[in-house]
Amino acid sequence: MTTEINRRDFLKLGAAVTATAAIGIGMSERGLIPLPMAAPVAPAAERAPENPPHKWVMVIDQSKCVGCDLCLAACHAYNDTPPNISWSRVEEVAPTDDGRRVFRPVPCQHCQDAPCVMVCPAKATYHRYDGLVMMDYDRCIGCRYCQLACPYGVRHFNWETFSGPNPDVPAAGTPEIERRPRGVVEKCSFCVHRIDRGLAHRPRRHAGLRRRCRRRRRPAWRRGRCRASYRGPARGRCDGRRRSTSRQRRAAGARSQACRRPERQDSGR
Repeated sequence: MTTEINRRDFLKLGAAVTATAAIGIGMSERGLIPLPMAAPVAPAAERAPENPPHKWVMVIDQSKCVGCDLCLAACHAYNDTPPNISWSRVEEVAPTDDGRRVFRPVPCQHCQDAPCVMVCPAKATYHRYDGLVMMDYDRCIGCRYCQLACPYGVRHFNWETFSGPNPDVPAAGTPEIERRPRGVVEKCSFCVHRIDRGLAHRPRRHAGLRRRCRRRRRPAWRRGRCRASYRGPARGRCDGRRRSTSRQRRAAGARSQACRRPERQDSGR
């Protein structure tokens, strides 16, 4: 069974579709229906925290990038992504005036007002406490709104289950996280597992320097005499005794000899 449609009916159908889309966009701007182009201003609950305890930054020097794609290979290996998905990409942009080629790596920018966070109906894309844009793969329903809203094009949908070998393993590294399931959108996580691991196992910086000596109120690292205090707890605790250095001992010996010389001259007379 075939249905024929003339030119007039086709124009009417196109006008109806255009009017429906315009009405939908107008309703989305009022927050009545969730569409990828909705919410031009992010609500306060969906924005990144203003003063997080940590702010992470990745600096890429474009003057040193030669377009070797080794960073992409390492990302493939450590995050165990399928061969057809790359959480980042390297683009070649316009050359310089002297003809030098210029490459631009494009990872996820972890935006403060992230469009992907605004449009996600399941709240699977969210801001972490430190401002990083993360994915909850258990909540993702695969609507791909976030992929459509991303202005950098660094979100990818898993159409198939990745069960084969990773071509970049072990040459570029070994996987450190689990593979994502089929039917979800995945993106760069800023290697958050390494961040959390570093924060959990970081030593207390200058723990010995900040500990105050029992004998004086000034910090031991400013005094420069209590070695047990400023060398950390592995060297022992401060017992309040002054422990002079070799330079101080030599200076003290020189002063004592200078003080004894007049006595020797008087006794000789």
